Amino acid sequence: MSFVVFLGGKVCPLSAQALSFLNRKLKKIVALKPDVIWFDYLKFQGKWGVVRGDLSETHEECKYCLDKDRESEIVEIARDALAKIPKNIKVGYFAMPYKKGEYEGWEKILGQDHKNLGNIFDFVSPMLYHRMVGKPVSYISEYVKYLDGLDIKAEIIPIIQLKDMPDELPDKLTLKEIGQEVEEAMKSPSVGVAVFSWDQTIEKGKLYGVSRILRKI
Repeated sequence: MSFVVFLGGKVCPLSAQALSFLNRKLKKIVALKPDVIWFDYLKFQGKWGVVRGDLSETHEECKYCLDKDRESEIVEIARDALAKIPKNIKVGYFAMPYKKGEYEGWEKILGQDHKNLGNIFDFVSPMLYHRMVGKPVSYISEYVKYLDGLDIKAEIIPIIQLKDMPDELPDKLTLKEIGQEVEEAMKSPSVGVAVFSWDQTIEKGKLYGVSRILRKI
């Protein structure tokens, strides 16, 4: 089960409003007793991934985050949240698909420190929508190896795309390339593969083809 961690928009993740939202949502989800809870948007606001990896609409400094280290602040928020989750429930987070220092230090702007987050979560799922960030399909396994090289304890389950994104783009992603995505995603040290999303396979008439590909795993 996944949930959006922060309110988004112009609301700072460090504000009382954002933290109250997080705690209310988490309490409701824990009460459902899922096997795994996935943290989505565990970062500061910012749109990403339109071919060049550009960041846009990022959260500007405000009274809550002024002069704060966004990476360490997000890690501490995550620690506090995880302390409220029973040990029998596994936890994971969705990760930006970039390497540290790329794109003018995206990790400092968005506040995702994969090395530290990867050592407090059970799973990490990099959003490896390779076409969306202008990378070859081989980038999927390359990035999984990069994350593993950070010496994290979290198991890695990459997420792959099933159609071209954002939605306004014509979908030219073929079943052949989706098959290649799955092959790359399953390479060690990955422990599995997730897809985004089943709704999209139905929308683009790919449900039967994608199902056949996944059944071969």
